[in-house]
Amino acid sequence: MSVPVRTLALVLHTRRWSESSKIVELFTRQRGNLKLMAKGALRPKSPFAGVVESLNYVEVLFTVRETRSLQVLTSASLINPFLHIRENWNKTAVAFAAAELIAQALRQHEPVPAFFDYTIQWFTHLDRAGGQQFLDFLIHFLLELNRTLGFALNPEQCWACHQPPRGKRIYLIYQNGAFLCQTCFRPGNFQGEWLNREAWQHLETVSRKSLAQLDEATHPISPTELDIIRALLQFLRFHVEFPIHIKSLTWLA
Repeated sequence: MSVPVRTLALVLHTRRWSESSKIVELFTRQRGNLKLMAKGALRPKSPFAGVVESLNYVEVLFTVRETRSLQVLTSASLINPFLHIRENWNKTAVAFAAAELIAQALRQHEPVPAFFDYTIQWFTHLDRAGGQQFLDFLIHFLLELNRTLGFALNPEQCWACHQPPRGKRIYLIYQNGAFLCQTCFRPGNFQGEWLNREAWQHLETVSRKSLAQLDEATHPISPTELDIIRALLQFLRFHVEFPIHIKSLTWLA
């Protein structure tokens, strides 16, 4: 027996399966991450052409059959192709980094509708954003992804003294996402890493912003933002049981 499912989805990745068909990897609102067969999608007159492409926001209909390991895409309609993301190389790199994070950090077939809604808002704001580089969007995304997975960070105060962290270096504790002042830090049974004060301040500022409040960054990419992203990725890797490798970050200019 086949059960039809209609859901909103973000196309994460596609790959050729045969001469005329491809596998589509989706982040869906109702079913979480999943892979579908899009039969005939590579034919010139296919209704899937230009619709089930990476980073497109779509509505899909597919049938679920328990005896079939790979479900079949029945139809797809385009909601938003986020064209302004594709027109900017740095936006494209950040957007594909987010898609890679979703594909690697979230489990198959486990829906997280609130995070799906956040993700679509995130892509919408990134699509509209001006500026020269967009790493604050990726920092914001990593903070929300970690929070969704149950590993929220709290950069606002020191874990020990409960005051805003002081000193030239601030310590991020991997186990609980807390931070320690340089003066409050004592070696213990925890793992983590040091951030310089500029990186901590920038992280704390971004953590308090909504997507609508993210600044239009007109300055070139700085080591501070890259250090924050690297630290947040290390924090994520500490908590998940599988490797996280984000190839798209190498595209950043």
